[in-house]
Amino acid sequence: MDNNIGNKISQLRESAKMSKEELAGKIFSTVHDIDLIESNEEIPSISIMAKISNVFGVRIGTILDGAEPLTPIVSKDNGLPHIKGGISINRDKHFPFSLAQGKSDRNMDPYIINVNYSNPDSGTVKSKHEGEEFIYVLDGEIIIYYGEQTYELSCGDSIYFDSIVPHHLSSRETDKSAKVLAIKYLP
Repeated sequence: MDNNIGNKISQLRESAKMSKEELAGKIFSTVHDIDLIESNEEIPSISIMAKISNVFGVRIGTILDGAEPLTPIVSKDNGLPHIKGGISINRDKHFPFSLAQGKSDRNMDPYIINVNYSNPDSGTVKSKHEGEEFIYVLDGEIIIYYGEQTYELSCGDSIYFDSIVPHHLSSRETDKSAKVLAIKYLP
């Protein structure tokens, strides 16, 4: 039996500081079933793995292959030129400007986005969808809320992450927006 599955589920649950009872409740199962899965006595069905992957915000493949949980790759000031100004965008809105207008049948969507401040505790809904995203900070400072983690990025910094994990972007300063290049890949 592949002991990566039970071990990975146990690691994900412990990382989330979740009890077996809580996990069982979230996936409509029993603690006994969780015990059997985590001790590698039973391999969960795909539907159970899908429920578990949704609870922890990871892909089923993360559980199956024993890979580490999805962690974004952050590149601090990778030497690209710092762009100030440039494309004129209304700074009063969280407004995307598509850089791929006119390209039909695309899997990637590059945007220039002005990012305003938003308080994550004020009921702001985090985005969660299939795919991947790359964000490069052109101007200002931003905060990325990624699952339970927070990443602060400044001009010249970038982050690459899997979009299936709930995420949200905010300017770091309440009275100043930031400008980013965002590239979304949708499979």
